[in-house]
Amino acid sequence: MLSDLEKLVRCVQKLKFVLTNLDEISEFQKWVLWLIEKLLWTREKIKWGIIAASSVFLVGCDSFQEKKKSSKSTCKAPYMIKGVWYYPQNHYQLKEEGIASYYGINDREHNGPDAMGGIYNMHKMTAAHKTLPLPCVVQVHNLQNNRRALVAVTDRGPFIEGRIIDVSVQAAKILGFFQAGTARVCIQTLEKESRILAQLSKKVSLKCTNLSDLLPVVNQICQNHHRNFLERPVPLYTKKAFDVRLQKPVCTKKSKILAQNVTHPKMLEKFYVSVVNLSFDQATWVKVQNSTFHWGNCTLKKLSNSHSKPFSTFLGPFLSHSQAQKVLKFFVKHHMSAAVLSALKGGGN
Repeated sequence: MLSDLEKLVRCVQKLKFVLTNLDEISEFQKWVLWLIEKLLWTREKIKWGIIAASSVFLVGCDSFQEKKKSSKSTCKAPYMIKGVWYYPQNHYQLKEEGIASYYGINDREHNGPDAMGGIYNMHKMTAAHKTLPLPCVVQVHNLQNNRRALVAVTDRGPFIEGRIIDVSVQAAKILGFFQAGTARVCIQTLEKESRILAQLSKKVSLKCTNLSDLLPVVNQICQNHHRNFLERPVPLYTKKAFDVRLQKPVCTKKSKILAQNVTHPKMLEKFYVSVVNLSFDQATWVKVQNSTFHWGNCTLKKLSNSHSKPFSTFLGPFLSHSQAQKVLKFFVKHHMSAAVLSALKGGGN
Protein backbone atom coordinates (compact mmCIF):
# COMPACT_ATOMS: atom_id res chain seq x y z
CA MET A 1 0.00 0.00 0.00
CA LEU A 2 1.25 3.47 -0.88
CA SER A 3 1.47 6.06 1.81
CA ASP A 4 -0.43 9.31 1.57
CA LEU A 5 2.79 11.21 0.89
CA GLU A 6 3.74 8.91 -1.98
CA LYS A 7 0.28 9.31 -3.51
CA LEU A 8 0.63 13.08 -3.34
CA VAL A 9 4.03 12.93 -4.97
CA ARG A 10 2.66 10.84 -7.85
CA CYS A 11 -0.19 13.31 -8.35
CA VAL A 12 2.30 16.16 -8.61
CA GLN A 13 4.37 14.16 -11.10
CA LYS A 14 1.30 13.62 -13.28
CA LEU A 15 0.50 17.32 -13.07
CA LYS A 16 4.03 18.14 -14.18
CA PHE A 17 3.68 15.74 -17.14
CA VAL A 18 0.44 17.42 -18.29
CA LEU A 19 1.95 20.90 -18.07
CA THR A 20 5.07 19.96 -20.01
CA ASN A 21 2.99 18.47 -22.87
CA LEU A 22 0.77 21.48 -23.50
CA ASP A 23 1.10 23.09 -26.96
CA GLU A 24 0.98 26.58 -25.49
CA ILE A 25 1.77 27.58 -21.92
CA SER A 26 1.54 30.95 -20.22
CA GLU A 27 4.30 32.60 -18.23
CA PHE A 28 2.37 32.01 -15.03
CA GLN A 29 2.05 28.28 -15.81
CA LYS A 30 5.83 28.15 -16.46
CA TRP A 31 6.36 29.59 -13.02
CA VAL A 32 4.03 26.93 -11.54
CA LEU A 33 6.03 24.23 -13.36
CA TRP A 34 9.26 25.56 -11.85
CA LEU A 35 7.61 25.61 -8.42
CA ILE A 36 6.52 21.97 -8.76
CA GLU A 37 10.08 20.90 -9.60
CA LYS A 38 11.36 22.63 -6.50
CA LEU A 39 8.65 21.17 -4.29
CA LEU A 40 9.39 17.64 -5.45
CA TRP A 41 12.69 17.93 -3.57
CA THR A 42 10.92 19.05 -0.40
CA ARG A 43 8.29 16.42 0.36
CA GLU A 44 7.14 17.90 3.64
CA LYS A 45 5.81 20.95 1.72
CA ILE A 46 4.20 18.98 -1.10
CA LYS A 47 0.63 19.37 0.18
CA TRP A 48 0.70 23.16 -0.19
CA GLY A 49 2.32 22.86 -3.59
CA ILE A 50 -0.48 20.61 -4.87
CA ILE A 51 -3.19 23.00 -3.71
CA ALA A 52 -1.56 26.02 -5.35
CA ALA A 53 -0.53 24.24 -8.56
CA SER A 54 -3.91 22.54 -9.09
CA SER A 55 -5.83 25.79 -8.70
CA VAL A 56 -3.61 27.66 -11.14
CA PHE A 57 -3.64 24.75 -13.61
CA LEU A 58 -7.44 24.61 -13.70
CA VAL A 59 -7.75 28.36 -14.19
CA GLY A 60 -5.06 28.32 -16.85
CA CYS A 61 -6.72 25.48 -18.77
CA ASP A 62 -10.08 27.26 -18.77
CA SER A 63 -8.59 30.46 -20.19
CA PHE A 64 -6.58 28.44 -22.71
CA GLN A 65 -9.70 26.64 -23.92
CA GLU A 66 -11.63 29.90 -24.26
CA LYS A 67 -8.74 31.35 -26.21
CA LYS A 68 -8.82 28.32 -28.49
CA LYS A 69 -12.57 28.64 -28.96
CA SER A 70 -12.49 32.31 -29.98
CA SER A 71 -9.38 32.02 -32.17
CA LYS A 72 -9.47 32.00 -35.95
CA SER A 73 -7.39 28.80 -35.84
CA THR A 74 -10.56 26.86 -34.99
CA CYS A 75 -11.62 27.23 -38.62
CA LYS A 76 -9.23 24.48 -39.73
CA ALA A 77 -7.02 23.37 -36.85
CA PRO A 78 -8.17 20.83 -34.22
CA TYR A 79 -9.35 22.39 -30.96
CA MET A 80 -10.33 21.21 -27.48
CA ILE A 81 -13.43 22.21 -25.52
CA LYS A 82 -14.18 20.79 -22.06
CA GLY A 83 -11.56 18.09 -22.47
CA VAL A 84 -12.86 16.88 -25.87
CA TRP A 85 -10.90 17.29 -29.11
CA TYR A 86 -12.74 18.28 -32.30
CA TYR A 87 -11.29 17.89 -35.81
CA PRO A 88 -12.77 20.21 -38.49
CA GLN A 89 -13.40 18.42 -41.78
CA ASN A 90 -11.98 19.63 -45.10
CA HIS A 91 -15.01 18.75 -47.25
CA TYR A 92 -18.66 19.78 -47.52
CA GLN A 93 -20.28 16.34 -47.64
CA LEU A 94 -22.51 16.14 -44.58
CA LYS A 95 -26.09 15.04 -43.97
CA GLU A 96 -27.00 14.59 -40.34
CA GLU A 97 -30.12 14.21 -38.22
CA GLY A 98 -30.37 15.25 -34.59
CA ILE A 99 -31.34 17.99 -32.14
CA ALA A 100 -30.95 21.68 -32.99
CA SER A 101 -30.95 24.55 -30.50
CA TYR A 102 -30.35 28.30 -30.66
CA TYR A 103 -28.01 30.66 -28.84
CA GLY A 104 -27.42 34.36 -28.29
CA ILE A 105 -29.93 35.50 -25.66
CA ASN A 106 -28.79 34.40 -22.20
CA ASP A 107 -25.15 33.44 -22.80
CA ARG A 108 -23.87 36.90 -23.86
CA GLU A 109 -22.87 35.63 -27.31
CA HIS A 110 -24.78 38.42 -29.09
CA ASN A 111 -22.37 41.05 -30.50
CA GLY A 112 -19.46 38.88 -29.37
CA PRO A 113 -16.74 37.34 -31.58
CA ASP A 114 -17.44 34.16 -33.52
CA ALA A 115 -14.95 31.47 -34.53
CA MET A 116 -14.14 33.24 -37.82
CA GLY A 117 -13.26 36.52 -36.14
CA GLY A 118 -16.51 38.25 -37.11
CA ILE A 119 -19.32 39.57 -34.91
CA TYR A 120 -22.15 37.22 -33.99
CA ASN A 121 -25.62 38.75 -34.49
CA MET A 122 -28.57 36.73 -33.24
CA HIS A 123 -30.86 38.56 -35.69
CA LYS A 124 -29.06 37.13 -38.75
CA MET A 125 -29.41 33.71 -40.41
CA THR A 126 -26.24 32.13 -39.03
CA ALA A 127 -25.37 28.93 -37.17
CA ALA A 128 -22.62 27.10 -35.30
CA HIS A 129 -21.32 23.57 -35.98
CA LYS A 130 -18.51 21.60 -34.39
CA THR A 131 -16.63 20.32 -37.46
CA LEU A 132 -17.97 21.83 -40.71
CA PRO A 133 -15.62 24.06 -42.76
CA LEU A 134 -16.05 27.76 -42.02
CA PRO A 135 -17.86 29.35 -43.70
CA CYS A 136 -20.39 27.07 -45.39
CA VAL A 137 -24.08 27.03 -46.29
CA VAL A 138 -26.37 24.51 -44.59
CA GLN A 139 -30.01 23.71 -45.22
CA VAL A 140 -31.83 23.04 -41.94
CA HIS A 141 -35.06 21.02 -42.18
CA ASN A 142 -37.30 21.02 -39.11
CA LEU A 143 -38.74 17.50 -39.12
CA GLN A 144 -41.52 18.46 -36.71
CA ASN A 145 -43.21 21.13 -38.84
CA ASN A 146 -41.51 20.59 -42.25
CA ARG A 147 -40.03 24.11 -42.34
CA ARG A 148 -36.70 24.68 -44.08
CA ALA A 149 -34.15 27.48 -44.02
CA LEU A 150 -30.65 28.25 -45.26
CA VAL A 151 -28.06 29.41 -42.72
CA ALA A 152 -24.42 30.48 -42.96
CA VAL A 153 -22.24 28.48 -40.56
CA THR A 154 -19.68 30.90 -39.09
CA ASP A 155 -19.15 29.65 -35.53
CA ARG A 156 -18.29 26.55 -33.47
CA GLY A 157 -20.75 24.66 -31.27
CA PRO A 158 -22.94 23.38 -29.71
CA PHE A 159 -20.78 21.64 -27.11
CA ILE A 160 -23.68 19.80 -25.50
CA GLU A 161 -24.07 16.06 -25.98
CA GLY A 162 -26.81 15.10 -28.43
CA ARG A 163 -27.03 18.43 -30.26
CA ILE A 164 -25.75 18.76 -33.82
CA ILE A 165 -26.22 22.48 -34.62
CA ASP A 166 -26.80 25.81 -32.89
CA VAL A 167 -28.73 28.33 -34.99
CA SER A 168 -29.30 32.02 -34.38
CA VAL A 169 -32.45 33.36 -32.74
CA GLN A 170 -33.76 34.60 -36.11
CA ALA A 171 -33.23 31.18 -37.71
CA ALA A 172 -35.01 29.50 -34.79
CA LYS A 173 -38.02 31.78 -35.35
CA ILE A 174 -38.09 31.03 -39.08
CA LEU A 175 -37.81 27.29 -38.41
CA GLY A 176 -40.57 27.50 -35.80
CA PHE A 177 -38.88 26.20 -32.63
CA PHE A 178 -38.02 29.46 -30.84
CA GLN A 179 -40.59 28.86 -28.09
CA ALA A 180 -39.71 25.18 -27.64
CA GLY A 181 -35.96 25.87 -27.54
CA THR A 182 -34.95 22.72 -29.43
CA ALA A 183 -36.23 20.69 -32.38
CA ARG A 184 -35.32 17.53 -34.26
CA VAL A 185 -33.84 18.54 -37.60
CA CYS A 186 -32.00 17.21 -40.61
CA ILE A 187 -29.07 19.31 -41.79
CA GLN A 188 -27.31 19.08 -45.16
CA THR A 189 -24.47 21.15 -46.58
CA LEU A 190 -24.84 22.72 -50.02
CA GLU A 191 -21.44 22.34 -51.65
CA LYS A 192 -21.81 24.78 -54.56
CA GLU A 193 -23.27 27.54 -52.35
CA SER A 194 -20.63 26.88 -49.67
CA ARG A 195 -17.73 27.29 -52.09
CA ILE A 196 -19.17 30.54 -53.45
CA LEU A 197 -19.70 31.90 -49.93
CA ALA A 198 -16.12 30.96 -48.99
CA GLN A 199 -14.81 32.92 -51.98
CA LEU A 200 -16.99 35.97 -51.20
CA SER A 201 -15.93 35.95 -47.54
CA LYS A 202 -12.32 36.63 -48.59
CA LYS A 203 -13.37 39.91 -50.25
CA VAL A 204 -15.29 41.45 -47.32
CA SER A 205 -14.49 42.58 -43.80
CA LEU A 206 -15.92 40.09 -41.31
CA LYS A 207 -16.07 42.83 -38.68
CA CYS A 208 -18.42 44.91 -40.82
CA THR A 209 -20.29 42.30 -42.90
CA ASN A 210 -22.38 39.39 -41.67
CA LEU A 211 -21.93 36.48 -44.06
CA SER A 212 -25.64 35.60 -43.90
CA ASP A 213 -26.28 38.89 -45.75
CA LEU A 214 -24.42 37.36 -48.71
CA LEU A 215 -26.79 34.37 -49.01
CA PRO A 216 -29.10 36.15 -51.54
CA VAL A 217 -26.04 36.93 -53.67
CA VAL A 218 -24.92 33.31 -53.45
CA ASN A 219 -28.38 32.09 -54.47
CA GLN A 220 -28.48 34.52 -57.39
CA ILE A 221 -25.09 33.34 -58.66
CA CYS A 222 -26.20 29.70 -58.49
CA GLN A 223 -29.52 30.50 -60.15
CA ASN A 224 -27.90 32.44 -63.02
CA HIS A 225 -25.45 29.60 -63.60
CA HIS A 226 -28.35 27.13 -63.74
CA ARG A 227 -30.36 29.34 -66.12
CA ASN A 228 -27.43 29.88 -68.45
CA PHE A 229 -26.92 26.15 -68.67
CA LEU A 230 -30.60 25.42 -69.41
CA GLU A 231 -31.00 28.28 -71.91
CA ARG A 232 -27.84 27.45 -73.86
CA PRO A 233 -28.95 27.62 -77.56
CA VAL A 234 -29.02 24.48 -79.69
CA PRO A 235 -27.02 24.96 -82.95
CA LEU A 236 -29.99 23.89 -85.13
CA TYR A 237 -32.17 26.76 -83.82
CA THR A 238 -29.72 29.65 -83.82
CA LYS A 239 -30.91 32.95 -85.29
CA LYS A 240 -28.75 32.54 -88.39
CA ALA A 241 -30.07 29.06 -89.13
CA PHE A 242 -33.63 30.28 -88.50
CA ASP A 243 -33.25 33.14 -91.01
CA VAL A 244 -31.78 30.81 -93.65
CA ARG A 245 -34.67 28.43 -93.16
CA LEU A 246 -37.15 31.26 -93.83
CA GLN A 247 -35.34 32.57 -96.92
CA LYS A 248 -34.80 29.21 -98.60
CA PRO A 249 -37.51 26.83 -97.47
CA VAL A 250 -37.05 23.21 -98.42
CA CYS A 251 -40.35 21.68 -99.52
CA THR A 252 -39.87 18.23 -98.11
CA LYS A 253 -42.18 16.42 -95.73
CA LYS A 254 -39.50 16.09 -93.09
CA SER A 255 -38.59 19.79 -93.16
CA LYS A 256 -42.26 20.80 -92.80
CA ILE A 257 -42.56 18.74 -89.61
CA LEU A 258 -39.37 20.30 -88.21
CA ALA A 259 -40.53 23.82 -89.08
CA GLN A 260 -43.78 23.33 -87.18
CA ASN A 261 -41.85 22.43 -84.00
CA VAL A 262 -39.39 25.35 -84.18
CA THR A 263 -39.97 28.16 -81.67
CA HIS A 264 -38.41 31.50 -82.40
CA PRO A 265 -35.73 32.16 -79.74
CA LYS A 266 -37.04 35.71 -79.22
CA MET A 267 -40.58 34.59 -78.39
CA LEU A 268 -40.44 32.45 -75.23
CA GLU A 269 -43.43 31.68 -73.03
CA LYS A 270 -42.54 31.88 -69.35
CA PHE A 271 -44.57 30.87 -66.33
CA TYR A 272 -45.04 32.36 -62.88
CA VAL A 273 -46.70 31.27 -59.63
CA SER A 274 -48.81 33.74 -57.69
CA VAL A 275 -49.55 33.08 -54.00
CA VAL A 276 -52.24 35.31 -52.47
CA ASN A 277 -54.05 35.91 -49.17
CA LEU A 278 -50.92 35.75 -47.00
CA SER A 279 -50.18 37.16 -43.58
CA PHE A 280 -46.80 38.78 -42.96
CA ASP A 281 -45.43 35.61 -41.32
CA GLN A 282 -46.64 33.49 -44.23
CA ALA A 283 -45.10 35.88 -46.77
CA THR A 284 -41.78 35.73 -44.89
CA TRP A 285 -41.98 31.94 -44.90
CA VAL A 286 -42.56 31.93 -48.68
CA LYS A 287 -39.46 34.09 -49.20
CA VAL A 288 -37.40 31.68 -47.09
CA GLN A 289 -38.65 28.72 -49.15
CA ASN A 290 -37.77 30.58 -52.33
CA SER A 291 -34.21 31.13 -51.04
CA THR A 292 -33.99 27.42 -50.23
CA PHE A 293 -35.33 25.98 -53.51
CA HIS A 294 -34.12 28.71 -55.93
CA TRP A 295 -37.47 29.30 -57.66
CA GLY A 296 -36.42 32.69 -59.02
CA ASN A 297 -37.40 36.25 -58.15
CA CYS A 298 -39.85 36.68 -55.28
CA THR A 299 -41.92 39.87 -55.47
CA LEU A 300 -43.90 40.78 -52.36
CA LYS A 301 -46.94 43.07 -52.63
CA LYS A 302 -49.38 44.43 -50.07
CA LEU A 303 -52.97 45.11 -51.03
CA SER A 304 -54.59 48.43 -50.19
CA ASN A 305 -57.42 46.89 -48.16
CA SER A 306 -56.49 46.19 -44.53
CA HIS A 307 -57.73 42.63 -43.91
CA SER A 308 -55.77 40.05 -41.90
CA LYS A 309 -53.96 38.59 -44.93
CA PRO A 310 -53.14 41.48 -47.27
CA PHE A 311 -49.90 40.15 -48.82
CA SER A 312 -49.30 38.33 -52.10
CA THR A 313 -46.14 37.00 -53.76
CA PHE A 314 -45.10 36.51 -57.36
CA LEU A 315 -42.50 33.77 -58.05
CA GLY A 316 -40.62 33.01 -61.24
CA PRO A 317 -40.06 32.92 -64.08
CA PHE A 318 -40.10 29.15 -64.63
CA LEU A 319 -38.80 27.63 -67.85
CA SER A 320 -41.67 25.18 -68.28
CA HIS A 321 -45.26 24.70 -67.22
CA SER A 322 -44.36 21.46 -65.39
CA GLN A 323 -41.88 23.31 -63.14
CA ALA A 324 -44.53 25.88 -62.24
CA GLN A 325 -47.04 23.11 -61.53
CA LYS A 326 -44.64 21.46 -59.06
CA VAL A 327 -44.28 24.73 -57.15
CA LEU A 328 -48.05 25.21 -57.26
CA LYS A 329 -48.60 21.75 -55.71
CA PHE A 330 -46.10 22.64 -52.98
CA PHE A 331 -48.18 25.62 -51.83
CA VAL A 332 -51.48 23.78 -52.24
CA LYS A 333 -50.07 21.08 -49.97
CA HIS A 334 -49.48 23.78 -47.34
CA HIS A 335 -53.09 25.03 -47.71
CA MET A 336 -52.27 28.28 -49.53
CA SER A 337 -54.09 29.94 -52.42
CA ALA A 338 -51.87 29.82 -55.53
CA ALA A 339 -52.20 29.91 -59.33
CA VAL A 340 -49.97 29.52 -62.39
CA LEU A 341 -49.72 32.52 -64.74
CA SER A 342 -48.07 32.64 -68.16
CA ALA A 343 -46.53 35.46 -70.18
CA LEU A 344 -45.03 35.66 -73.66
CA LYS A 345 -41.63 37.32 -73.60
CA GLY A 346 -40.75 39.23 -76.79
CA GLY A 347 -37.37 40.09 -78.21
CA GLY A 348 -37.28 43.52 -76.58
CA ASN A 349 -37.42 42.08 -73.01
